[in-house]
Amino acid sequence: MNPRTAFVAGASGLIGSFLARLLCERPEYDVVRIGIRRKIQIQSPKLRQEIIDFDRLEESLDFKGVTDVFCTLGTTIRKAGTQQAFRRVDFEYPHSLAQIAARDHVQGFLIVTSLGANAMSGNFYLRTKGEVEDAIKKTFEGSLHFFRPSLLLGERGKVRMGERIGSVVLKFASFSMIGRFGKYRPILTSKVAGGMVCAALGSDPGVHIHESDRIRDLAEGARHHADHWN
Repeated sequence: MNPRTAFVAGASGLIGSFLARLLCERPEYDVVRIGIRRKIQIQSPKLRQEIIDFDRLEESLDFKGVTDVFCTLGTTIRKAGTQQAFRRVDFEYPHSLAQIAARDHVQGFLIVTSLGANAMSGNFYLRTKGEVEDAIKKTFEGSLHFFRPSLLLGERGKVRMGERIGSVVLKFASFSMIGRFGKYRPILTSKVAGGMVCAALGSDPGVHIHESDRIRDLAEGARHHADHWN
């Protein structure tokens, strides 16, 4: 088994923190690097916490020796304050990470965007998510995976009321979301993280889009793969 090195951007967030811990538990990964603005409470002998300047990524960061880059960066317009600030986090930073990954010949690039991402959307949020997907497709030529989850379920430092109401409604409605509607069912953050790990280990070439129903399938694959090592 060839040793792998992961880099996670967004390890202080909802998906990223779970992902970093999961990667540290995987025998396939010898080193897990996380790019953060400030130290976080995750401990593992495999973990390397790196304080980086996200506004100067290409000058301050390299991915030499990195096998897989995971990008779970994301904010909201309300939290960012302006559309420009939102775009910086959800477009400019991920695109810069993809450019560095391409420059340093990383094997796989995996990023969380959103269900409904579309560069032609009239919704600013979904349009930005679609635009970053399109930009990364033109930048990175390795194994590229876009994860488009629906409403995320999991612990969050600050739960927005709209999300709280939406998650309750969708939980009750989930039983009817089957077949082609399965992608609309809310999904656990742990499933998204597990799906990302499974996709990375698969190292399938080309561009792959994973919506919530496919992410669940991948997460099951990751769980079974983990059982093999236990």
